[in-house]
Amino acid sequence: MIRNVFSKIIGVILIMGIIAGAVVLVIHGFGNDTSAVSNSIEEGNESNDKLPNNESVNEDIGKILTNTVKKELSETSLKLELDLDNDDNIDYVLIFDNGSGDNIKPTVSSEKCIEHKYMNEYEYEIDLSSDYGKVLLTFHEVFDSGMIYYVEYIPNGSSSKALSFSVKAGKADSYNIFEGYYEDKTLKFNDKDIISSTILPNIINFIDGENNHIKLGRVFHEKKLERSVKTVSEIEQNINMVIDNETTYRYELPVKKGYSTKVEGVLSLKNLIIDKKVKFNIDTLIALDLANIKYVWADGVYYDNPSTYRPSAENDFFRAPCATHMRACYWVLDQGSIFTTYGISLMYSYAKLYNDKNYIPTEPRSNWIYEEYGINENFYDTRFNTDTVSSFLHMQEVYPDEKIKRVLDNYFKFYIDFVEDNSFYVDGNIFVADYMDYNGNVKMPHCSLNHMLSEMTVLYRYHLLYGDKEMFELAEKFLHSILNTKDGWIKNNGDLYYCITEEGKYKRDDYPLVTYNDLKRAEYYLKKIYGETPQEYQDILDSKEKWAKEKGYLK
Repeated sequence: MIRNVFSKIIGVILIMGIIAGAVVLVIHGFGNDTSAVSNSIEEGNESNDKLPNNESVNEDIGKILTNTVKKELSETSLKLELDLDNDDNIDYVLIFDNGSGDNIKPTVSSEKCIEHKYMNEYEYEIDLSSDYGKVLLTFHEVFDSGMIYYVEYIPNGSSSKALSFSVKAGKADSYNIFEGYYEDKTLKFNDKDIISSTILPNIINFIDGENNHIKLGRVFHEKKLERSVKTVSEIEQNINMVIDNETTYRYELPVKKGYSTKVEGVLSLKNLIIDKKVKFNIDTLIALDLANIKYVWADGVYYDNPSTYRPSAENDFFRAPCATHMRACYWVLDQGSIFTTYGISLMYSYAKLYNDKNYIPTEPRSNWIYEEYGINENFYDTRFNTDTVSSFLHMQEVYPDEKIKRVLDNYFKFYIDFVEDNSFYVDGNIFVADYMDYNGNVKMPHCSLNHMLSEMTVLYRYHLLYGDKEMFELAEKFLHSILNTKDGWIKNNGDLYYCITEEGKYKRDDYPLVTYNDLKRAEYYLKKIYGETPQEYQDILDSKEKWAKEKGYLK
């Protein structure tokens, strides 16, 4: 059954705002907050009456495939033959060489396979001759959907030689190509039909044709700093697409001192995007923006590093603890293999990011949070973690996995303790701090309304999915605290205050739509559980909505 939950997109999503560049993660400071990422298509739309259907999405997934990757090493090249459906026919070949027949002498120094319920991970470390260096290669094979490849070329030094990387596929009569380009900072696409050899931009390309269902990512330089921060250097080159008896997509992996060279892509036997005329499918691709405003890797999604984060460097990125890309894919899982492949891949990638305390830390230090509250690096951010939990809960509805269930169980055990130690009371109403340093805070952080709403919502959803009474009771405490303080949240102009402090003061201007989206999302679950929305809650929502319409943020 095709999901058409978004056949009627309401103002909560604000797609046009996203396309205009609203999907930028801006963080931590007045006017900057983790929850700004919520103002995006990545949220989905629980407030729509029609929710996604679980049927027919995962019928063939769950089988463990074997012998998908076959290696062929010679003095001059490394070939990896990929049989995605295990029918003993090679579907794609990845080739590493130097482009002129010189020896690169590849040897596999380590390899391993990690099996999950819906995906296998393959990791290879391949040593090359001293003129080159080594290649780190990771595959995420999502069963009956697609395979993501992550390639990192690490040269021995600045005098190392460039490496060539090719993807070979069968020949098609024609190829439909979505070529990515940027207008300002917004990703857009040229829709082309190709029948002969051409060059493609080193940005992002989605290709669908017989024997060719490929996402070609960009090649770029990357330097690792600390605390998940990386600086990226763009590479100006084209991707050569050569059509002969087969189809070859060829990159160069050049060398830059102090940097590795990286490229990633997706290979599938199914259409990446089933219907490119469905606006929401394309808007989702744009919102995900896997080109260069943010980028995905085997260990998560990297966003622009905020100016207040440390370490920092020019054109730097950090790994965000919020898995909102996973949630975005959830809403369109049956609209193309690209969405299923990334959705499941990210589910397992983010499950590995939890620390021994059972939360995903924000690794860089936020200077603003440090100066305000004494919170250092590797801090806990309730909104980032709640967004990831929200994504897991969605995926568990369609792809249930006990491994992910254990991650959720452990997180909520941690969260109960966190609330006990990091909350404050105003007139008997509980409020939970937005941030926490496990080594202790100098000062109790504020509680922002959007954080608390999102936390309340996932507590209700965890209860709905697994019948956990303790989480339901905590969600009700949060709800009653919000209802009891209704008059404090609403400003004279109808907008809402952003947060409340331990002293009981309501502070700061709220975001135009972040909290509104959270109110709408929570409203859906309140009606689902109680059959109605409490009047005090409706008053807060109505006031915010009226203000947003008057200011032109909502139609």
